[in-house]
Amino acid sequence: MTTVKVKDGRMAPDFEQLLRETHLEIRVYVARLGVPEKDVDDVAQETYLEYYRNAHKKPRDAAPRQWLKGIARNLSNSYFRKWGRRRNLFAEHVAGVLGAEQEAWAGTRAGEDALDALERCLESLPERNREIVALHYREELGSAEIGKRCDMHQGAVRKTLSKVRRTLKTCMEQALGIARPH
Repeated sequence: MTTVKVKDGRMAPDFEQLLRETHLEIRVYVARLGVPEKDVDDVAQETYLEYYRNAHKKPRDAAPRQWLKGIARNLSNSYFRKWGRRRNLFAEHVAGVLGAEQEAWAGTRAGEDALDALERCLESLPERNREIVALHYREELGSAEIGKRCDMHQGAVRKTLSKVRRTLKTCMEQALGIARPH
């Protein structure tokens, strides 16, 4: 199983066999590394794609399972680095959206508490609104592209984002115990 060859657009039989024999093991390994359940399949799939693309780089004496686990570990680490950057950028943007109250809640609790509160507030949103927020802030898509993906007019996307920002602001204020000025 040291070589992976493509013939007529199909995987080589040895790769198919490796995939069948190890897919559950690799998914469990990725989950044990701490990747959230919702992303385990994506990281595992990317592991096999990396293995497939780079099989020619695998040393002859390296066991395929160990090689796969090394790829899975590297991709999991990459996942956490990427998620950490996105989480911080997202939190900074939301803090900016919250405006002047940013200073008020920043001094009340640790930044991690604010991020935890933000995550809880996001979870309380309807699924469609969470999807729109993720597309806008995490994938950095504009309202036209979000509208295409969600089958909405771009004006409706902007209106939804505005409403969600107000909802998140109120939720964050309540979660962090910030009194709103009257």
